Amino acid sequence: HREEEKINRLRKDTALGVAGSVPWEQYLVRSFNELLTFFEMRAETNFSPSQQLRLFHNFLQTFWAENDFWHLYTDFIFAGVNTSGNMVLAELEAWSSIAHRVNFASIGCGGDDAKAVIEQYCETHDLQKLTKSGALALGVKAILKAAEHDAFVGHPLVSLPMLAYITKDGFKKVP
Repeated sequence: HREEEKINRLRKDTALGVAGSVPWEQYLVRSFNELLTFFEMRAETNFSPSQQLRLFHNFLQTFWAENDFWHLYTDFIFAGVNTSGNMVLAELEAWSSIAHRVNFASIGCGGDDAKAVIEQYCETHDLQKLTKSGALALGVKAILKAAEHDAFVGHPLVSLPMLAYITKDGFKKVP
């Protein structure tokens, strides 16, 4: 039995979430981190979250094209916070050439169920005024709802959700 990291810290200000049972996902994240480090060293500067997203998108397209993994359906959430505290959030599909910037994201088999929980919340609340603790509670509720219908994760009593958050102060996993 091997645990897979589904939420990966890229830099202090960015993280990557992965949905799908992909044996190469940790290799992919490690490879991207090495590429990002190389480009930052070459440019002699740290890349902003938006620059990291563009690089990840290009890397993802090249990775899948060169490794013939087109048949493995995998989704990614790229999240980052720039120095002014504004969120950079995008959903990426392995087979797509488009990175969709979104206000909130949910991926995987139960992704639509999780989105429905968040959309229902947004009908009566302002997502921008959500506190960190409120966001984490909403995230758990959405993940548990998604896990009820997720063919890979299974029932929420079998697999506990992984949760993390990112602010301008950095990335942190919730124990």
